[in-house]
Amino acid sequence: MGHEVTILTTREGQGEVIREKTESGLEVIALPRSSFPFLSNCTQYWKDAIHCDVVHFVNSYPQMGSVFIITSLLKICRRPVMIEDATDPWFAASKKATLYALFSSKVPDFFTPISEELRKLYSRFGAPLHKSAVVPNAADTERIRSLEIERARDELRIDKDIFLLGFEWGSFATPLYDTFLFLFHSLREIIDKYPATTLALIGKFSAYRNMIVELAKQFDLNNIVFSGPCGSRELSYWLCSCDVLLLPQGNNLFERTRFPNRFLDYLAAGRPIIVTSSSVTAPIVIEKGCGLVARTNDPKDFATKVVQLLTHEDLRHKMSVKARSLALNEFSCGSVARRLEGVYRRVLQR
Repeated sequence: MGHEVTILTTREGQGEVIREKTESGLEVIALPRSSFPFLSNCTQYWKDAIHCDVVHFVNSYPQMGSVFIITSLLKICRRPVMIEDATDPWFAASKKATLYALFSSKVPDFFTPISEELRKLYSRFGAPLHKSAVVPNAADTERIRSLEIERARDELRIDKDIFLLGFEWGSFATPLYDTFLFLFHSLREIIDKYPATTLALIGKFSAYRNMIVELAKQFDLNNIVFSGPCGSRELSYWLCSCDVLLLPQGNNLFERTRFPNRFLDYLAAGRPIIVTSSSVTAPIVIEKGCGLVARTNDPKDFATKVVQLLTHEDLRHKMSVKARSLALNEFSCGSVARRLEGVYRRVLQR
């Protein structure tokens, strides 16, 4: 936009202020992401906010601390437009507008939820639809590269003659036991048709490994591999070594409204995706043709969709191309930044 942007963060150095200057004009301050500075540091963080035109509060995992951060800011920032990310359905359901009222006479001027479902949920608790716009997270196509499956498997020394299904570790809020119960029911169905099928658990599952192994034994499943902790390079190889990537989600409030970053990782890797119908990603998968949608809480239907992709190599290739294209275009960092720029222009014009 040709403006000055100031980012205040508690990450990578307590109290460090990162400034990236372009042409002077609008100044935007993004307060700490997923972090709560001690109250003694409040003045240090917010003294410049009084002179800003827009303050954008970004918080991935809202909690009570967030209320105190944002309401304290609102008290000292009477003039700027206040924008808040809306990423958590629990925070909306807790009727946070009433919490704001306890501490401040001003509520955020605008909300930027990460999904349309979450936008509607927030509107039920005091955030008008005309004062909100969907701004999803971006797919990190630089960090996660799309590689040929043969190259990825060579790097990881994975048998090229098996079908490999991938499941990446996501949020701590994911009901892990129920998810694996669902996955193992599906995997049992799949292996009965394609014995040479292995499930790759991608990410740091170490704290839950014993639970996962014991549950797998109940289903007589031995073909499960753990990637271990993954850096950017390893994550690319593991995701790209898979034939199909899995994103089973339940029907609870969190999973129905939250946009999972795993989905964006899957798109960046350029692999076909199986999701469940309750997920916010299901309409995207249907419209863009980057995977298949199974019925929620129906492991047999989930298995049927996986088998459909394993049976048709051409279909897998076609969906892989569409997934990577979607990551490079509609969910690229540039595309998401343009959406955010549109929000800034919109609120300033008002």
